[in-house]
Amino acid sequence: VRVNQVLDFYGVAFDLVYPSNLLTFVRATENNFLRGRTDLQALERPAGRVIVGHTILGDDPPASGSGLLMTLEFTPVGNGSGAISFSNEQEF
Repeated sequence: VRVNQVLDFYGVAFDLVYPSNLLTFVRATENNFLRGRTDLQALERPAGRVIVGHTILGDDPPASGSGLLMTLEFTPVGNGSGAISFSNEQEF
């Protein structure tokens, strides 16, 4: 997940919906865009939906610019094609 030209960015929350008959969610990994103390949570609830939250903790300053925020890793479990979509996006 990348951010592009953000100002005073403290974090993001979103749901990622994917075809659970084709993919299994493995993990979310922080990248280096947010600096200082941060928290990344990614929970699969229910299968086919990952609820993600990533934020700066405490009084650390916000980030600005563009960069790689996090990596979401999936494993294929079936053949075929399907759609991946974002919902409930919130930037703060």
